[in-house]
Amino acid sequence: MKIYLASESPRRIELLNWMGFAFKIVGHRVDESQVKVEKGEDLVTELSMLKASNPVKKVKGLVIGSDLTVEFEGRQIGKPKDESEANQMLKNLSGKTHSVWCGVAVVDSKNSEGRLSVCKTKVKMKAYDDKIISRYIKKFELMDKGGAYSIRYKLPGYGSLVEKIDGSFTNVLGFPLHYVENLLKEFDVKIKKDWRKICKKEFGYEY
Repeated sequence: MKIYLASESPRRIELLNWMGFAFKIVGHRVDESQVKVEKGEDLVTELSMLKASNPVKKVKGLVIGSDLTVEFEGRQIGKPKDESEANQMLKNLSGKTHSVWCGVAVVDSKNSEGRLSVCKTKVKMKAYDDKIISRYIKKFELMDKGGAYSIRYKLPGYGSLVEKIDGSFTNVLGFPLHYVENLLKEFDVKIKKDWRKICKKEFGYEY
């Protein structure tokens, strides 16, 4: 059975490649700005299923859709529009804990049968200052990052802005692979590589 990823995210493409099987990239026809949902869990649930159910072209096989949001103090934090907004986002998150929600949906285009899972990871940020924020914004591309940061970015001499996480590392990267694996197994897809070993080697986390 052919597998399609309804996302052009380089991070999701990289992570799915860790599983060792062939898949193709397709876009989706979902206007995310039109989905107005307050709670992070509900937002990624709806968008993940919509993306998996609405590829840009007709395909035959399994379609994977996914969505991520950063939730802080009861509201959703999207991607920054500019450096000023990125600066404010990082100031707000400094020294505090927020939640990363990521939904994954798999839909069989043959009969529209679908499965969905939602993962939550709590992220505690270091108490960094304005100088660190300024260095971070100048060094890294943040306009495509929810919350204006990436857990894989490390400043020379300082390291990551993240102090610790409670939950899945790959979820914070944007694609909770243990959930993806379980969903694909429900459709009898065989995972060909031990992606946990790859994650452990690359980042020090097993999942």
